[in-house]
Amino acid sequence: MSRKPTPRATRITASKPLVDLARLDSLPLGEVRELWRAYGCRGEPPQRRFMIREIAFRAQAHIYGDFDPLTRRLLKAAMRHAFDDRRASPAASASTTTPPRALLSHTTAALPTGARLVRAWRGRTYEVTVVENGKAFVYDGTTYRSLSRVAEVITGSVWSGPKFFGLFSRARGGSRKGGGH
Repeated sequence: MSRKPTPRATRITASKPLVDLARLDSLPLGEVRELWRAYGCRGEPPQRRFMIREIAFRAQAHIYGDFDPLTRRLLKAAMRHAFDDRRASPAASASTTTPPRALLSHTTAALPTGARLVRAWRGRTYEVTVVENGKAFVYDGTTYRSLSRVAEVITGSVWSGPKFFGLFSRARGGSRKGGGH
């Protein structure tokens, strides 16, 4: 008995392909975009990592069920409340046209020369040394001018370096220093 060649994605329905979540991160960008559209995502595809998160959510919601109406309402109310609080803050009153995402920015803590930033990510520990009074960073024998570039080299995607290493101070609630997540 001969076997038929298997298609690239096993179909649950005509429009919703079954996604191997473990492999989703390693798919070529073109296939990720195809899945983005197949799951009904609209508009210009955002960054790859956001497409992957949305595809994974929608694939699981398709199989196991989406949020119930009460949970959806609670999530929407929580988001509205969070953005209303940000808009009411003194930082927001400086500009009434500031988009909500801009209100969430953080300022990076000053880093002394010789400081070591350590981050565990995907089962591996990464160490970066601060040089030139925080204006450069040494990772794996290479000097980078941007902590975000170091995070990108480590992860393979664009990250905020200070956020990746856990270095930022918040407008409210103090600051977090160190990066041993």
